[in-house]
Amino acid sequence: MTLPLLLSLQDAAQQLGGVSARTVRRMIEAGELPAVRVRGRLTVPLASIQAWVAGQIQTPHNQPCAGHVLKENITCLTNEKIVPFGGRR
Repeated sequence: MTLPLLLSLQDAAQQLGGVSARTVRRMIEAGELPAVRVRGRLTVPLASIQAWVAGQIQTPHNQPCAGHVLKENITCLTNEKIVPFGGRR
């Protein structure tokens, strides 16, 4: 199944995890999400939804250690101290 290039507010809301169409409209009004008018109908480009989601992804605060630690459940050597992942120094 291929997704359309432009989505209605309701379809855009579904793509954003089931938020309401009103939330999508507020995001558009706040300038967070670009929209396109097609013959008076407000639509949202699928690419802008994907870009917004990608921009919301947070990187781990200990990025050098997070990759292998998460997979192997081991500790990470930081500043000569062994710090368990998720623990405090």
